[in-house]
Amino acid sequence: MRFLTVLILALTLFSAPLAAQDTDSEEPGGFIVNLLEKALSGDNRYIQVTGLEGALSSHARVKQITIADDDGVWLTINDAELEWSRLALLRRRFSVETLTAGEIVVARAPTPIEQDPELPTPEAEPFSLPELPVAVNIDKLEVGRLELAEPVMGIAAELSIDGTLSLADGTLDSSLEITRLDRPSDRIDLKAGYSNENSHLSLDLDVQEDAGGLMSEMLKIPDAPALALTAKGEGPLDDFTADIALASDGEDRLSGQVQLKALSDDDGTDDGSDATAERQSIGFAALLSGDLRPLMAPEYREFFGSETRLDVAGRSDGGGAMSISRLDLRSQALELAGTLDVAEGGRIRSARLDGAITPPAGDNVVLPISGPPTSIEGARLALRLDEDAGGAWRLRLDLDRLARPGLELAHGEIGADGVLDQSSGFSIKGTIDGALTGLDLKDDALNAAVGKDITLAGRFERPDAESLKLEDITVSGADYAARISGLIDGLGSGFHMIGNAEITARDLGRFSKLAGRPLGGSVTARLSGDGTPLGGFFDVTLDASAENLKSGIAQLDPLIAGKSELSAAAARDENGLRLSRFTLDGRALSAEATADLKTRDSTATFTARLDDLGRVVSQLSGPVTISGDLAKKEATWSGTVNAQGPGESTATLTGRYGEDGTADVDFDAAFSEAHRFIPEIRGIVKAKGHAESDGSLWRIATRLDGPAGSFADLTGLIENDGDADLQFNASLARIERFVPDFPGTVTAKGAATRSGSVWAVDANATGPAAISTSLSGTLDESTMQADMRADGQLQLAAANRFMTPNSVQGLARFNLALRGKPGLEALSGTVSTSGASLALPSVPTALTGIDATVQLASGRAQVTAGGTLRDGGTIRVSGPIALTPPMDANLTAQLNDLVITDHVSIESSANGQLAFRGPLLGGGTLSGVIDFGETNINIAALSGAVGAAPIPNIRHIGEPAAARRTRDFAGLISSGNGEGGPAIGLDLQLNAHRRVFVRGRGLQAELGGAVHVGGTTRNVVPSGQIELLRGTFDILGRRLALDHGLITMQGQLQPVMDFAASSSTSEGTATLQISGPLDAPKIEVTSDPERPSEEALAMLLFGEDFTSLSPIRIAQIASSLSTLSGKGGGFMTRLREGLGLDSLDIGTDASGSGQLGVGNYISDNIYTDVSVNARGETELNLNLDLTESLTAKGTADNAGETSLGLFYERDY
Repeated sequence: MRFLTVLILALTLFSAPLAAQDTDSEEPGGFIVNLLEKALSGDNRYIQVTGLEGALSSHARVKQITIADDDGVWLTINDAELEWSRLALLRRRFSVETLTAGEIVVARAPTPIEQDPELPTPEAEPFSLPELPVAVNIDKLEVGRLELAEPVMGIAAELSIDGTLSLADGTLDSSLEITRLDRPSDRIDLKAGYSNENSHLSLDLDVQEDAGGLMSEMLKIPDAPALALTAKGEGPLDDFTADIALASDGEDRLSGQVQLKALSDDDGTDDGSDATAERQSIGFAALLSGDLRPLMAPEYREFFGSETRLDVAGRSDGGGAMSISRLDLRSQALELAGTLDVAEGGRIRSARLDGAITPPAGDNVVLPISGPPTSIEGARLALRLDEDAGGAWRLRLDLDRLARPGLELAHGEIGADGVLDQSSGFSIKGTIDGALTGLDLKDDALNAAVGKDITLAGRFERPDAESLKLEDITVSGADYAARISGLIDGLGSGFHMIGNAEITARDLGRFSKLAGRPLGGSVTARLSGDGTPLGGFFDVTLDASAENLKSGIAQLDPLIAGKSELSAAAARDENGLRLSRFTLDGRALSAEATADLKTRDSTATFTARLDDLGRVVSQLSGPVTISGDLAKKEATWSGTVNAQGPGESTATLTGRYGEDGTADVDFDAAFSEAHRFIPEIRGIVKAKGHAESDGSLWRIATRLDGPAGSFADLTGLIENDGDADLQFNASLARIERFVPDFPGTVTAKGAATRSGSVWAVDANATGPAAISTSLSGTLDESTMQADMRADGQLQLAAANRFMTPNSVQGLARFNLALRGKPGLEALSGTVSTSGASLALPSVPTALTGIDATVQLASGRAQVTAGGTLRDGGTIRVSGPIALTPPMDANLTAQLNDLVITDHVSIESSANGQLAFRGPLLGGGTLSGVIDFGETNINIAALSGAVGAAPIPNIRHIGEPAAARRTRDFAGLISSGNGEGGPAIGLDLQLNAHRRVFVRGRGLQAELGGAVHVGGTTRNVVPSGQIELLRGTFDILGRRLALDHGLITMQGQLQPVMDFAASSSTSEGTATLQISGPLDAPKIEVTSDPERPSEEALAMLLFGEDFTSLSPIRIAQIASSLSTLSGKGGGFMTRLREGLGLDSLDIGTDASGSGQLGVGNYISDNIYTDVSVNARGETELNLNLDLTESLTAKGTADNAGETSLGLFYERDY
């Protein structure tokens, strides 16, 4: 209505001089409309008047008025009418019969206009009505529909307004009734009057609304109850009382009185007359109380309790002095009390404020503040100011157990004290200190960075309203601090700053979790200078130092290790931006730069040097330097960048770029160290290129030249909208450097074009040994849909350099398609090979005649493959594998008559079936059963000598690259972390129930049994054992029957053996034991009672004491030791194998007579042996394995003696 009233008044002013004219309408855009729009519009306010009629008559109409700001129209007034008396205006009275508006729409609140802050004058002014040049009398004020959109108050509403207004001769008489159209029972009635003549004030406000009304919704009162607010009072200003009451749902919530009363004070002055001058003062008092809990959210009700009370009293003098003698605000948890004394002119004489928050239950209470729920266990506030004490002031605030989502604070305190000088303005200075203890930000990364305890300290001074001085304002944590000192001037104008700031962090590791990587080191930085942030002016210097920085980035950490110093100076003014100094000096990296940047002419130079490129790229060594010069003339940048690296490596980049988009770039590079990455490339690799743009089209031409005539060309056009037409042609000569078996040259050529968002590719490559491939199709960048096809064949040997020491040979054919969004789900086709071979030196074995087919579809690969083991037997694998993590698989492997041998010490055969189920990347299970046939283990050939220690780890110092590469190819360099890849579950049954022969060093034994392998590949858990069936130990012609023998698996499937044979004499019992890892067993001779090992050995061999042995017997002991060390027994092994026997033994029996024994398997479960001694005695033994646990044994000799027995053996 304010704008409507202003409009009407404006119409009146224009009407007066023209009242006698007959014109009573104004065309759109006419003189009056234009004048009104121009007069009423202003900063961020735009008025538009449409359909003005009868501007100079007694009945004026306006079809529409809109008011807008920079964000659009926010107020619309439709169908406004005015009926008024033009003659009354001649008597200086604005008399209106009717002022109406059909509709007013408020779409939102107007965008505020930023204005310079203006402090109110310190002097108070007595109330009086404005004296207008004309009396205003409106008999009827009506708005049929006032629409308030939701953005205005958070809820949409439609209102109507009816009222009257009279303002004449210093007297106000008004009546206003506002009714909500969609809720007629919701209304506001206001009657107000005032007279300047007798200072008589009358007020009658009555607000009523039902549940869910505008005020309860806007104030977010729980359950939006019905509200009633009244304020009534009448009387002179020097003796006025207003009764105020607030109710909800018919229950009183807050009530009380506001009083104004005249006071009289003798000012003590004498003007020479008999009368004493008196100054009129107004005393004021307010006492309001009630139970506000029903109006508050449930979590706030404990804070307020059953009664909230405000009691305030004071006085206001006509000369501007004011005092509050009593301020008392209380609730169940809050106590706030204070006083204030302000002298004439606004000078504060004294102030006191004390407050406390004490939870009623003694635990904590939720504060009634906006935002997330905030609770506190206690708080105390104290403020003191005394002008009589030199303007000294003091402030203290303490908090206990503050908590809100994302924050907990055990204790916080802040204090400040100083002096307020009001002698010539408002100058304040002081010191500030504070501390936060037990801080918990509910985030591990933030807690680690900030710490539990923080302190604040420093000094400040505000000499006037325009400046603020800070001295050593410091925020400190456990091992970090930030300090600032300076002067901020022009707070209301330019915001000019001058000073310095310093930051120290002694351990950057505390910020590791926040950065998401392991940080380390210490940093100190100091920034000093001056500037005007609002204007963008500054002149600053920065000096920083760091030690032992760590970023957690492997390529960066070597560059920032040790001590680094950084220094910079920069300034910006109306002439441009200048970097007069930038230097970085570190142990590995150093740099310098200067720049002078202006709108039209600019220059910049830089130099950087790395002492050893090997810090970043391990294959290279030597310094690298990069330098450059840039310049801008008018609207064009130009420059050159040079680089010098290890060996003869160089690079130069020159170019020009204009603001119109034109450009011209050339580069020329040579790299002499390619052999450090690919040893087969010897020589210099050169690269040259040129690119130019006319502002809409780039033309590029690049060429790469390598040794032996190898090259690669890329040429084409690229438009600014992204369309492109590119061609490439490449040739790699002498590929036998990479794949020795296939000499020749590989060539590739093709084209790639882009139209709109679609790339089209057509390329092919050919090479020796039937190598060929082609690629064609399209890719739409906008939809990421591909339609690509690849066909051809490749030599598998090309992969050998990536899988050493293993190797593969053969030709792979592929026919693949990619249709849909690029990814494995969209890949289909077939990859196959026939007659390929795979060598696995670490096993050691090889697969030949490999036939394999892989069918790809829907993100899965169906694998079918088979091959023949080099030493005999076949293996076939089949099943599906998912191509996306975790790569679920369901594979089956069939083992048929596999010959397992190292051609030295172990030979066996295996049959079985294995299955893999589950994710290949971890969590799957390998299960199955493998049955081993006859197995022969020669312990003499396994380790060379009993007790021989393995070769220790060798640390190679100054190892040549060729030697290291040889060891790498041989698989002798470990680069892993020892975890051995993902954990695969194991459930394997290894069966070797009989015919496991262990021979060598005088040992002849047959074993049988089974081993189960469980656990995972990271934690193998074997169980079971291969145990002795029969066996002897021959040493110095003496045969000892084995008492004990077994082979078990330990740890990561390490075979461990344990054999023992004993002999008893009248001197005691001697035992010979061979035990330990299969490839490095140890021999030990013991006796009972205990004797030295050489005496135990003598007793074992000869049944005599060592001291009584003849030289011949001692020589025999030496011969026995030779047999134990693996240097004897070779003839017997060759004789046994030549005769086709499983066992051959030539020695002596218990009486010392010569004896010959032979043994052999008649079938898988029948074993027989025959022994003949020098006395002509013959014995035949027959063993029949009925089951795994039950064996029948029979014996017959030439004397007619026979025996038969059943033996039950069970492995627990």
